[in-house]
Amino acid sequence: MAPALQASDARPVAYGTQDAPCAPVGAALPWPLEQDLGADFTPEVREARTETDALVARAIQQAYAA
Repeated sequence: MAPALQASDARPVAYGTQDAPCAPVGAALPWPLEQDLGADFTPEVREARTETDALVARAIQQAYAA
């Protein structure tokens, strides 16, 4: 999955996109899922979502650094 994420971000990086927006966007990602799941949005779901988002962010940041 990481190579696909890195490749998908190659074009924005070429346009001068920076990785600074990653943190606030990543922090906002759990909210829509929480709204959709309601009471089913447990601490375990939040943790899994946070870990997944961190994995995706690391892959994208590696693309920026390349």
